[in-house]
Amino acid sequence: MFSFYLFASPVMPGRSWLVTAMMSILGMLMLLVGFILAYLLIRRRTARIQARWRNIHRELVQRAIFWEPPGAEPAGTEPLPGEPTHIPVPAGITRSLRRRLFRQVMITELISGKKALSGTAAANLVLLYTQLGLGRDSLHKLASKKWHLQAQGIQELATMEQRGCVTRLYRLTNAHNEVVRREAQTAIVQLYGFEGLRFLEVIDTPLSEWQQIQLLRLLQHATGIPHANAVHWLDSPNPTVRIFTLKLIAEQHLQEIAPRVLECLRDGNESIRLQAIRCLRELDATDSCPTLIGAYPAEALAGQMAILDALGHVGTAAEVEFLRTELSAPDHRIKLEAARALVRLGDQGLTCLEHFPLADRSPWNEIFSQAKTEWMV
Repeated sequence: MFSFYLFASPVMPGRSWLVTAMMSILGMLMLLVGFILAYLLIRRRTARIQARWRNIHRELVQRAIFWEPPGAEPAGTEPLPGEPTHIPVPAGITRSLRRRLFRQVMITELISGKKALSGTAAANLVLLYTQLGLGRDSLHKLASKKWHLQAQGIQELATMEQRGCVTRLYRLTNAHNEVVRREAQTAIVQLYGFEGLRFLEVIDTPLSEWQQIQLLRLLQHATGIPHANAVHWLDSPNPTVRIFTLKLIAEQHLQEIAPRVLECLRDGNESIRLQAIRCLRELDATDSCPTLIGAYPAEALAGQMAILDALGHVGTAAEVEFLRTELSAPDHRIKLEAARALVRLGDQGLTCLEHFPLADRSPWNEIFSQAKTEWMV
């Protein structure tokens, strides 16, 4: 047998190269460890500084919450000479506001307090935010190329009720980035209610289902009713704007716009027609039944089921015969929806089910039983 041994003599040229490589790797590892240690030390030091700043800010925020302007004193009490008409801020904090990170920590504390408070206390925090000029920091973020900074700036301006920047916010309601435009749209509605929906006239980007839900939630307690604007938005070239408008009409029960909603049943977009049917159901538009029945044959299964559901809520005795014919439809889902509608119409509908020729046969007996059970529950 033979065995081979690798032997590196002191004079071999590869040895110096190997030593050099090992020293280089060792040096790189030492540099990496040093960098990690330095990073951790800097981060720990920054965390300690921010914790100290937060304590300072919280003291100022608490002072601002309970601050009362001189005009709020009891009647007959004159303010003292030289008494400040703004929230007093210690000189040390004023000097520290030159630091960008210090200002951001202050903004974070004010935002947190504003979200948790209302009334005079919240108004005082807005006053302090404005007094310290922190709105400039939030506006500066809007000009950033980073979408997350833009979104953060929008949230700050909306929370602190900075209505003076409305023009900048309107420009972002049609931004390319979905998160940015969603935050801008939400901020405009949060600040201006129904009037803030003017962005619906210019956006060409779609409104997601989630964004529509968010906007409708914000508008639940808004003042005013957008009658004329809603009619205008129904003509938008953006299909999602028309769908959102129909949801808004139903949510606000704008009965006077029902004739315009009926016209949407002829729209070429199936989603818009479905939403128009649901809108008429919510508006309790009983005079829309003939139009709904007329549109029924041209609709696909989803549209037909929506129409049957709507007739069950807004229909009258005049629609019983139409619903009775749909009990013989080949699709069992149509049979069930027609039976549900008849049950909702009351005694005449129930009588129709009882006298249906096939009421005691399958599947009609199971379908009728299910429709009656659902109504009782």
